[in-house]
Amino acid sequence: DSPALLPLLRWLARRQISTVCVAPHMAPKDLEEFARSSVVVSTTPVDLRPLLGTCRLAVLNGGHGTVCACLMAGVPLVLMPRLLEHEITAYRLVDLGAARIAAPDDVESAGAALEAVVNDERYHAAARALAACYAGASERENIASLVDDILRLQG
Repeated sequence: DSPALLPLLRWLARRQISTVCVAPHMAPKDLEEFARSSVVVSTTPVDLRPLLGTCRLAVLNGGHGTVCACLMAGVPLVLMPRLLEHEITAYRLVDLGAARIAAPDDVESAGAALEAVVNDERYHAAARALAACYAGASERENIASLVDDILRLQG
């Protein structure tokens, strides 16, 4: 529950950017605000994998499962880490060129990161290159390999 979440969703809605947001603790009044917008908010978990083929980017805190699913689909990331493990993952993915980091409490930082990732093909190319490295293996094998590779980069 980032302080920047509502302002970021409003920013996306104003630009009519199709967005799926999983926010388990969002208040009903805030859910209502996005009911007739391009932003769809779910308070329950969503299997994002079917949506990833049409994603231009993903905005995440940086949990390994969702990060891996996005990267295996070739989706670049804007990461707003809230925990140390998220931050470590975020910096490694920045090093790989597939992500930008935004401060979790700063909507301007998030907006700038979104604009950069959407408009710079290098993030998309890096994410696709990572996906190609893991193509052909099972999801379980890919996740294990990707996590191992990220941890190896941490030195």
